[in-house]
Amino acid sequence: MILLSHFDAFGEDRENSTEILLSTFKTRNNVQVVKLPTVFRKSGEILIKEIEKTKPSAVVMLGQAGGRTAVTPEKVAINIMDARIKDNEGNKPCDEPVVEGGPTAYFSTLPVREITEKLRKNGIPAAISYTAGTFVCNSLFYQIMHYLSENDLSIRAGFIHFPYLHRQVAERPQIPSMGLIEMQRAMEIILEVVEAKL
Repeated sequence: MILLSHFDAFGEDRENSTEILLSTFKTRNNVQVVKLPTVFRKSGEILIKEIEKTKPSAVVMLGQAGGRTAVTPEKVAINIMDARIKDNEGNKPCDEPVVEGGPTAYFSTLPVREITEKLRKNGIPAAISYTAGTFVCNSLFYQIMHYLSENDLSIRAGFIHFPYLHRQVAERPQIPSMGLIEMQRAMEIILEVVEAKL
């Protein structure tokens, strides 16, 4: 089973592209979806409980990266929280570790390059990203990788950012976006590649 996660809306955005994507994505028997709050640490705690409950073979975390032009599988999570804006509970950590005393970074265990290459071959803009930022997305990514490492769990896991949807930038046409059908196809391809590695 593959566990998919997405966040709620945050900052000045009324919607989150990954929440819309997964709410419209065709249900599959081997996939379970969990919605997370855009809140430091709490999002990770909730997802860890879901991992313990469902015991998935893979965890694919999704997040919105407004301003990006492509689907971007993240290569690395770093042990830092440095927020430009407050999270959805008003937290705004500055230069704090995600896990005190934890390693500097963890690499994704998803087939990042294969996902990126297959998306491109199918006409979907995609690129490997080497920074998940220092907001809640990176924090969640790091928390989950640290939990899996500390508990010696052989569960593939990683984070993938998606751009805005067209409807989110209708009044801001200068900002990059992607169509919902294209995102849904991207999600199907991501799952196909991940499943092939399980």
